[in-house]
Amino acid sequence: MSNFRRRILGLAAMATAFVGVSFGQSLTCTDTVANANNSSGTPAPGTTQQQINAALRVESQTDQLSLLQFACTGISATSTPTTVTLTIFTNLAITSKAVAGLGSGANSEATLFMGGVVTGNGTVSGGTSIQGQVGPSTATSGSVIFPAGLTIPTSPAGTVTYFQVTNIRVNASAAPTVPYQSTESGQIAYTTSTSSGTTTAFATIPATNSSGLVVTSLNPPTITGIAGPYTVCTGNATGLSFTLNINQKISGALLGSGAPPVGEGGQYMPLGGSSIGTANADIINVTLAGLPSGGTVYVPASITAGAAGNTTTLTTTGAAPPAALAGNVGYPVSATGIVTIPYTVSTALITGLGAPALTSFPVGVVVSFAANSISAATTVTGTYNLAPQGAALTSPATTVPTFSSATPPAVNGVSIVLCQTTLLFPFVSNQVGFDTGIAIANTSQDNLGAAGKSVAIAQTGTCNLFFYGPFAPATATVPDPLGALAGGNTHAFLLSSVAPGYQGYVIAVCPFNYAHAYAFLTYGLTMNNGVAEGYIAEVLGTGDRGQAIGSGDNAITF
Repeated sequence: MSNFRRRILGLAAMATAFVGVSFGQSLTCTDTVANANNSSGTPAPGTTQQQINAALRVESQTDQLSLLQFACTGISATSTPTTVTLTIFTNLAITSKAVAGLGSGANSEATLFMGGVVTGNGTVSGGTSIQGQVGPSTATSGSVIFPAGLTIPTSPAGTVTYFQVTNIRVNASAAPTVPYQSTESGQIAYTTSTSSGTTTAFATIPATNSSGLVVTSLNPPTITGIAGPYTVCTGNATGLSFTLNINQKISGALLGSGAPPVGEGGQYMPLGGSSIGTANADIINVTLAGLPSGGTVYVPASITAGAAGNTTTLTTTGAAPPAALAGNVGYPVSATGIVTIPYTVSTALITGLGAPALTSFPVGVVVSFAANSISAATTVTGTYNLAPQGAALTSPATTVPTFSSATPPAVNGVSIVLCQTTLLFPFVSNQVGFDTGIAIANTSQDNLGAAGKSVAIAQTGTCNLFFYGPFAPATATVPDPLGALAGGNTHAFLLSSVAPGYQGYVIAVCPFNYAHAYAFLTYGLTMNNGVAEGYIAEVLGTGDRGQAIGSGDNAITF
């Protein structure tokens, strides 16, 4: 594929030719192909067709090298043909897809053409072809041998034979650095037979720095339009929580299943049901974590980006959404709080526009959960990765594409915070004859809505009292002695019943919104000189101290 049908780093071509021709024949080969075959199937005199320096995604283990072409010119006084065996060397592991049942020692989709026709999008057809045998590879070296099976004419003098090497895939994820520029060179060895015996000669393919460039194809995710924060006690039904943007770094980072330049398919895909060159579409997995257990995540069923005639579409399937979220699909959230959403890539490209457009794909995320269905605060995070992923490859791949396990760091989306009200009682006392009555009301039930309905969502929880200073009880945190306080109710108790002998201030933290309180200090009420004084507890709010607690109307800052 132009700009994306990968041609690897350090591609070297070596051909061993076994020949029965007259003495004096020689071959001269070059990979800068003058008079290369064009789409009409005939040479184009006076032209030069350079190899495209394709982009190789560092996330991929099966990206395809750009089409390798070279031409050999023979000099001979006879028409006896030369039989060629060609070996390709790379400086990354060759991972061309494994194909069974090819015979002649071939084991992969890698294909050598003689006299093939090169189309505008870099695919090859026609001519004569054989498949190759992928040899042992390491992370930084690999080879494919094409066994003897092609014969090329060497007469009359000056006869030119064109070669195309297709479907060479490599593990770009093993590149030692990024970016990593490939090179390519090679040698052809061939024999000539005479009445006096057989001699061996060599032809060199000049080195070129145009095999391919290993680059990062995806930028890290970004998240925009963050809602909330949501509260545990209110939940979220269908509101958009945030948008996670899948950001390409290069054109064509996401590919469909078809031929280059928009697909993972090979430069050669024969008809008739053969698996040579066939490939699956890329999958981009969107992974969300920190989700509320028991909830549901809704995302778009389809996302299309790009200009007219040059678009890429991501599609996924899931559960049917509520009517308010038509066009979305749902994924239930398990106890792990993690959901992975697989988007399959498809592309639509008008001929001649090149690789798919460089763009971002906005994934609108709705985190849906019922009120009071979870008990802990959380922050939802999001990231993505190309899939399917697999262990590091140094041999033919069984699945194309296969990607490395690399995943960009996750970024934060919406937060879900506890429903909480924090109350300050600046002075209470149970010393020298004083006692303090404390009353806490849960006003999360009212009749202020339409038709007398409650505006607030009723909540329930047990308030905790925090004591400070030298007179604090041994257990500095004491729960409301009357237990859980339901909406529409009030609890009243004496300080002497929870912290006898205490004097100072108290902070009460209630796990619900709309808590209010009152304190009533008394001294000698049965005496003529008795004293009584009351005050309303302060609801600590935003800006009081600089550290946020709670959310919404009850968000407070210490």
